[in-house]
Amino acid sequence: MTSSNAELDVLRNPDTDAGYSFLGWPILIEIAAENDADNESIVGTTSSILKTMWDAGIPTVAACDYEDELPWRGGIGRIEDNDLR
Repeated sequence: MTSSNAELDVLRNPDTDAGYSFLGWPILIEIAAENDADNESIVGTTSSILKTMWDAGIPTVAACDYEDELPWRGGIGRIEDNDLR
């Protein structure tokens, strides 16, 4: 899937059954910025994906270099604040 500033790959996580707490999430969404994409637009795209997932009731956490720029620190803060584990 592509957006105006990134390419997104939605994948089944091969480590789901491996027993890793974070790596065991069933779905991975990889976001690759287009060459001309600025940080602000990628943060916006990632934030929109996170919010959409949360609004659908899907627990979601981002793992990226810009987690602190995302809502609820990429989801970790949301889990801590709401004890959604």
